[in-house]
Amino acid sequence: MSIVTLELKIYPTVAQAQTIDLWLEQLKWVWNRGLELRLEAQQRRWREKLDRPLPDSLKLKWKNGKLVSCGVRKTKAGHKYCEVRTCRDIDSPKKFVQCEFFRSDNIPQWLQDVPTKFKSGVNDALDKAWKAYSDPKHPGRRPRFKGKHDKLKSLLNRNAGGKCKELKPERIPGGDNGYVRFPKLGKLYVKGLFKRFLSDEYGSARILKEPSGYYLQVCVNAPDVVLPVSYRAVGIDPGLKSVITTDAGREVAPPKIYRNQLHKLRRLQRKASRQAKGSSNQKKTYHLIARLHEKIRRSRNAFNHKLSTKIVREYGSIAMEDLQIKNLTRKPKAKPQENGLGYEQNGAKRKAGLNKSFADSALGDLISKIESKSKVAGREFVKVPAHYSTINCSQCGEKIKKSLSVRTHRCTCGYVAGRDENAAQNILLKGCELFKQTYRSWEWKRGASPKPVSASEIEGQQEAGKPAPSPEYGDRSRGSGDVNSPFAPLIPSQALNPPKGRNKKK
Repeated sequence: MSIVTLELKIYPTVAQAQTIDLWLEQLKWVWNRGLELRLEAQQRRWREKLDRPLPDSLKLKWKNGKLVSCGVRKTKAGHKYCEVRTCRDIDSPKKFVQCEFFRSDNIPQWLQDVPTKFKSGVNDALDKAWKAYSDPKHPGRRPRFKGKHDKLKSLLNRNAGGKCKELKPERIPGGDNGYVRFPKLGKLYVKGLFKRFLSDEYGSARILKEPSGYYLQVCVNAPDVVLPVSYRAVGIDPGLKSVITTDAGREVAPPKIYRNQLHKLRRLQRKASRQAKGSSNQKKTYHLIARLHEKIRRSRNAFNHKLSTKIVREYGSIAMEDLQIKNLTRKPKAKPQENGLGYEQNGAKRKAGLNKSFADSALGDLISKIESKSKVAGREFVKVPAHYSTINCSQCGEKIKKSLSVRTHRCTCGYVAGRDENAAQNILLKGCELFKQTYRSWEWKRGASPKPVSASEIEGQQEAGKPAPSPEYGDRSRGSGDVNSPFAPLIPSQALNPPKGRNKKK
């Protein structure tokens, strides 16, 4: 059994929609209050590390375990702002944060109508964001305060699937539609509820507000899909010109969802900028812009789901390049001129267009989906380092340096292949050393699905004089034109997405 999240669209009444919007606006206070207490607790811990006492009005800043700066922080009115004013007399600030929102005397009167479980859900989301910020291995951005124009998007109830079964799904006779219940909201109409919601066991439930409407997200237990056993392995090189390129030369063109919708987005943004600020027409235009961004996001997510599912179903072992997308999308450094009067051109505008293409392709999301689905399906998935995967020749191992504009790999041994195809073959060779099973690589191209062989069987084949796969670069004695070459394309490469329609007979 695996946990999946079902998303269903709900249709609240006007009163219910207004109540949800009001709660999302009021719960920003819970977020800001919890973040304020955590920042004060952090300041108190930093003060305990110092040898000398400091007044509470000093704001400390630490970086890599060292005191960077301290200064007096003032408000707009000019008064000194005390950094530690609430947690001063509290022994355990974290415990106080968890218990404060459950007592009616600690919260404003206008917030008492919001269900306590929704307040706890906001606090849990803040705690998750704070842990990601405090993790030294994967430091993230510090959570920010919610301002006037910032919004919360969801109401989370983590105990919806507890003993009480608070959702209480109710079927409408004569169809699959039904109702679910939430505290102080009553029954919410869900279209097609019992068409997908077939399990009585469920976990947390969430009401999500999107530009296109309101959605219900429920975590349910789904039976694992048993895939047929596959003894095929594949090396995949993710990129921009092709989203993925396999070692057999199969390529998938990028969908370019954002680029295709860019003209509509620019037209709407130009229209909004010309309208009266704060008018009803401008708000309607901004809503259309949000709808378009939602469509782009959902289309990209659907494409990655379909592609990752197809890859996991076809191959039993998958080796992918370990991309450091954060480093690839880094801005170029400024180049000051020698006379010190300005800066030289560093290609920042071209790099911005490249970063936009990286964001549009969503390679990190695709890789994470393939990895998670491989674990659920019992497939082997490994990430190999990207060092020299493009430079090394997959046939002889010689280093052939080439610029990014050169898309064809030509080696002195006579092997010619696409740049990404050669990189995918090198990724596969590195992945074979990490796979738990050993495969005969040259039999994949014949369309067969050979069973993995053990190390003892390979030694027996080598003693008998039979060819066996080399752990580094295959058989270097055979050229690329030989049919027994490890990466000879004996079967014409086909795209992962088959063409639409069928060929009509003339």
